[in-house]
Amino acid sequence: MASQDWMTKDFYAVLGVSKDADAAAIKKAYRTLAKKYHPDRNPDDAAAAEKFKEIGEAYAVLSDEAERKQYDAIRSMAGGGARFQAGGPGGAGGAGFEDIFSSMFGGQGGGVRFETGGGAQPDLDDLLRMFGGTPSPTRS
Repeated sequence: MASQDWMTKDFYAVLGVSKDADAAAIKKAYRTLAKKYHPDRNPDDAAAAEKFKEIGEAYAVLSDEAERKQYDAIRSMAGGGARFQAGGPGGAGGAGFEDIFSSMFGGQGGGVRFETGGGAQPDLDDLLRMFGGTPSPTRS
């Protein structure tokens, strides 16, 4: 699954568990819901089939410790945290890259500035490492 989708999908809500649920609670919720919405129990029910897919997708991410950690990191950036918006400094009602990186690296306001309009780009591998991702094997 593409991690871009993770910002819009709440897998904890899909399974009906809290964000601090342990592996056993996640597995129990998954089994209960998968049994309820399984296509064999709901033949010719497109809504149940779609729900079954969502439940499987949620469990695939939340049951894998590394995937769950990455999912939580991405979701924390999207919900209530920093908002990335195009436009001038700060965008319309959100924090700009310079505000975010400034606060991450000592709050020196204006010391680090990233723009989306060309010029030097931040190293993607460095950004991935910051959030627990793995750098591309073709890049150094």
